[in-house]
Amino acid sequence: MATLSTGLGNFRRHIRLWSALYIVKLVLALLLTAPVWIVTGYTLEHSVAGSPLVSDWSVGTLVELAGTREGATVTLLVMLLSFAILSLLVKQFLNGGIYLSFLRGRGLDRGEFFDSAARLFSRHLVITLVMLPIYLLLLFIGQGLSALAPADLFGKFGLGFLAGRGLRLVVIVLFVVVGVVISEALRMHRSARPEAGINEALRGTFDFLRSHGVKLYGYYLLFFVPFVILWVIVEQLALAVTSGLTGMLGVILELLLFQLCSFARTGQSLLYTATVAPVFRAANPDMFGPTQMELSLD
Repeated sequence: MATLSTGLGNFRRHIRLWSALYIVKLVLALLLTAPVWIVTGYTLEHSVAGSPLVSDWSVGTLVELAGTREGATVTLLVMLLSFAILSLLVKQFLNGGIYLSFLRGRGLDRGEFFDSAARLFSRHLVITLVMLPIYLLLLFIGQGLSALAPADLFGKFGLGFLAGRGLRLVVIVLFVVVGVVISEALRMHRSARPEAGINEALRGTFDFLRSHGVKLYGYYLLFFVPFVILWVIVEQLALAVTSGLTGMLGVILELLLFQLCSFARTGQSLLYTATVAPVFRAANPDMFGPTQMELSLD
């Protein structure tokens, strides 16, 4: 409980990051959504078969677009790829300021934050490349083990069938979370000791996880499960909204519901980072000089 209390205190000291990062995510999402929406609307309003879909924002709309405009699929894929690359670069840039701020236990001023972000950008980008094969390996293992659970374990139809599929998904997620814990600890190490090489950082990370990994894994699930419950509730509400309301009103309400989910996901991620930081700091006091011990995390 002391660790959770310390993590919550660390999170509260950085509460402004929650709204700031959500706004960044929203802006990035709009950078993708607006062009796709414009291309979709312009094309479908000139299609007899597709014009009724202009009032719906769904996968069906994009499918109709791909069928009515030559090259539309390639255009949409290029947009998605560009968005993914831009989001990746922005996230890795911001990670430098976020992780160092949580490790110090106080909010950095704007100059310090962006200076740290620029200085540590390449380190966090390398971590992403290193973690990619680790995530793929964990996904492969999780997929293989999940296949051992019969899909019809709880029944062959209806909710029983869905429960069986859900169980398989849970097994996969449990393995992917291992990657999240490794990534979080590795980013802490690189932020605290940026001069260290990646091999040294990996060794230090696994040394740290040998004694704290299980606890950090449990904390992630503790924060993640409520988000999953919220996501399921939002999904059900979105289905009710889209089936009960037609036109732009239903689309807007559905988008608002999922933005609520996105806001909660941002907070959940930051809360976990805020909790891991003091654990890592306490386990590696030699990494933090006197100037970095300004505020106690206790």
